Amino acid sequence: MRLGQLLTLFLCSAFIHVIQAQEKQVLIENVKLLDYKTQMLTPPKHVLINGNTIQTISTSPIDVQSKNIVKIDAKGKTLMPGLIDVHVHLVFGALTMPQMMTNDLSEEVLIKTVGLSAQQMLMRGFTSVRDVGGPIFPLKAAIDKGKLLGPRIWPSGAVVSQTAG
Repeated sequence: MRLGQLLTLFLCSAFIHVIQAQEKQVLIENVKLLDYKTQMLTPPKHVLINGNTIQTISTSPIDVQSKNIVKIDAKGKTLMPGLIDVHVHLVFGALTMPQMMTNDLSEEVLIKTVGLSAQQMLMRGFTSVRDVGGPIFPLKAAIDKGKLLGPRIWPSGAVVSQTAG
């Protein structure tokens, strides 16, 4: 698979995640899927996604009579699920040590700075992340409420570490 196709796949998964947050249906036409039983790509199919659920996969075109639908012609590209990163520190990765130590660090600054980093992570194809430590709850709440774009966050709160780490 070429780099351009791979980037298209990641952007497509991130785009679908954003559309799903708006509770629209997504119809992806002419898309190849990976058949895990045969480990081969399928001929082009049509996939209807409703919210977070794949509703229909068909070899025939799917007729949907809805104004609340986004149609994507995949033009024979491959569809893959969003990626999950199970070890991130969104706050510590987005802020420098001086930024974290300043007296001016507020929830608003944290959401603005770390929110941009979270949106960039989503646009790279990561639709879910496990944040294993840091003050992430305000960002998670903003993403969950649709105020910011970003991946689903599974927060640990306290740093996940070994005893006496």
